[in-house]
Amino acid sequence: MDTTQSSEFRRMKKNGWMDVSATTTTAGAGSVNTVGGGGGGEEEADRILEEMVAQDRQRRKEVEMEDAPAVVEGVRIEARQREREAEERKRRQREEAMGEVQRREKQERKQDLADAKFLALARTADDEDMNERLKSQVYQGHAAPNRYGIKPGWRWDGVDRGNGFEKQWFQARAQKARNTDLTYQWQEDE
Repeated sequence: MDTTQSSEFRRMKKNGWMDVSATTTTAGAGSVNTVGGGGGGEEEADRILEEMVAQDRQRRKEVEMEDAPAVVEGVRIEARQREREAEERKRRQREEAMGEVQRREKQERKQDLADAKFLALARTADDEDMNERLKSQVYQGHAAPNRYGIKPGWRWDGVDRGNGFEKQWFQARAQKARNTDLTYQWQEDE
């Protein structure tokens, strides 16, 4: 085996790239493409038309492959734009769903944060703003009892978010206790 042939074979084997600028040859590449010439007639015209369509398809495919990264980036930009618009719509819907009180509270929180820039880092017991805010909180009474005996604090905020089961549970226990007391009293009376 000749060494030059084997080295060319290896080089061709390793290189998977194809030269796009080279013209592609078709099955009838050696023949002259004539429509009016003899020998082919209508079949020759059909073959030429098919070759032209195939070449046009190949050129379009090459252009599409060259433009693919730009198209993908354009799609990404459009997707980001759609996401931003969807977020903006959701934000507007949330603001429209807010009541007047929530809007006022939101504005007050913004104002408090803006004022917090100028507050001292260490707050002491004689801080007037903090004391006024703490004094203004209204005591709303003891929390409703729950069957686990958990008092409001860091485990539970004291708000009953149930479906009414615990209320019925407490009523049933109270009714049972009342009935046992009544039966005992009736027994004593007789």
